[in-house]
Amino acid sequence: MKVLSEHGAREIRVPQLGEGLREARIVELLRAPGAPLRRGDSLYVIETDKTTVELEAPFDGTLLEWRVAVGDVVEIDSTVALVAPAGTKVSATSPQAERIIPPRTRAHAHERGLDDHALAVIPSASNKLLPEDIDKYRWVIQGKTIRKVIKWTLIVIVLYFMWLWSSEGFVWFQNQKQRFNGGLLPCQNELLGYLCARKELNN
Repeated sequence: MKVLSEHGAREIRVPQLGEGLREARIVELLRAPGAPLRRGDSLYVIETDKTTVELEAPFDGTLLEWRVAVGDVVEIDSTVALVAPAGTKVSATSPQAERIIPPRTRAHAHERGLDDHALAVIPSASNKLLPEDIDKYRWVIQGKTIRKVIKWTLIVIVLYFMWLWSSEGFVWFQNQKQRFNGGLLPCQNELLGYLCARKELNN
């Protein structure tokens, strides 16, 4: 186990559970940061190609932080958690977990036109940014853009009909009628007749 300087914490890593096994998926995290641990306590659950295994804490201590999230696929011997010595007080804001952006997440973002500055502000469920977080963020942004387009389209339509209802718009419409010399479609003639009637009533 690697000993870290901050809080004297040690790493918990995914153990090798079988010959040829290279990776495992995190199924469940059974303890919250700040929880006291005793050697042998159930700590997390992983899934491999062959089985699902509940792994135990290898030593006493206090769970400092998780370095993985449920659903992550990690390599064997990857760090999954940091454990401080027993009795260590862990506040809600300490330690500050570093944002983890895996290479596949960064590539996924670049393929969709997002740069590293955008990655820094995309929210995620844990300190590890996943491609799913990027897709969810893009859907939110696209939804906002679509709503703005609809809003301004409706405003333009309303302004157009307000102008058409005005004196200038009415004159323009009559000029169009003269220009086409009665060649308007039936629906256009009906609309013109309706506007003329409304204009005479207003006068």
